[in-house]
Amino acid sequence: SPLDSNLSLALGTSEVTLLELTSAYGVLANRGMRAVPTAIRSVTDDSGKVLERWYPQPSQVVGPAVAYVVTDMLKGVVERGTGRRALALGRPVAAKTGTTDDAQDAWFIGYSPQLVAGVWVGYDEHRSLGSHATGGEVAAPIWVDFMKKALAGKPPLDFPPPEGVVLRSVDAH
Repeated sequence: SPLDSNLSLALGTSEVTLLELTSAYGVLANRGMRAVPTAIRSVTDDSGKVLERWYPQPSQVVGPAVAYVVTDMLKGVVERGTGRRALALGRPVAAKTGTTDDAQDAWFIGYSPQLVAGVWVGYDEHRSLGSHATGGEVAAPIWVDFMKKALAGKPPLDFPPPEGVVLRSVDAH
């Protein structure tokens, strides 16, 4: 999507698609590696013979240490912030909630080490979802329901710190 060239861009003032936003968080989940999202991984004929296959071509776009530190901060969104509903998964996840002006859009992007997913709630035409509609209230429950099913049977993994990252406890009081 076209991005406005202004200082408020970092605050999300340009519109992007849910796929673009989810893909961006996928970079963090993938330790700084970006792979172009695709809807079709392979094409087969009626006998199952693979006619064409897509292989991702990941590239390092953010350092692994930066991706880990941002992920660790986004774990805090779930542990202590607006993404608390994701605690219902009972596994380490990182997430970000979002709500636009007048609650016209609400979204929740979250990831585990195995999977990244995003949920957007809104109307096709710009109108408010209501005064209590936030990403943490209306999009997060949908995300949690999806992730419960998508990660069922998979072990709860945490995000391993890459080489060079030093962890320190800080007194939050």
